[in-house]
Amino acid sequence: IHDESALPEREELRRNLKIDALMEDFGPLIEGTLEGALRITDIVKNLRRLSFVDPTENTKVNIAEVARNAVQWVKRSGKQLVNLEDNLPQELIVEGIEGPLHQVFVNLIQNAIDASPANEPVTLSVSADGERVVIEIVDHGVGMSPAFIRDKLFKPFVSSKEGGFGIGAFEARQLAHA
Repeated sequence: IHDESALPEREELRRNLKIDALMEDFGPLIEGTLEGALRITDIVKNLRRLSFVDPTENTKVNIAEVARNAVQWVKRSGKQLVNLEDNLPQELIVEGIEGPLHQVFVNLIQNAIDASPANEPVTLSVSADGERVVIEIVDHGVGMSPAFIRDKLFKPFVSSKEGGFGIGAFEARQLAHA
């Protein structure tokens, strides 16, 4: 390495192996790796949190935080670009079971995104109305016919969207009633 006479060979080897380009890529590669590790940590943390709760016992749940987590899960699914606006309070405590509530939000948010044109936002809001909690998920889709809503909306394997499986709304309703 310290032999000056080998300098031209080292420089040629450096060019052939593209060492300079590799060195430039290290920073972004490390940043991407760290970001991926943080995402995985967050996913595992949420899975652990959901898995250690007794799935049959109501507890005090911050429904606003559950909604925020569901928004992040949907955004990370990466099926399409998501323009999702949320109007969520910091805290709104309800009695419920966190895992199923999370799944209800994920299903309904994903359905709203699927129904909306690509550049239109989906808005999620959660608020208190006396003793009740009001959850609104607003999309800009064409909507469903009154007949579909009356006769088919919550039936499994029936969907108003092309390629839909008819599971999201059905499952959300089943979980909400549980």
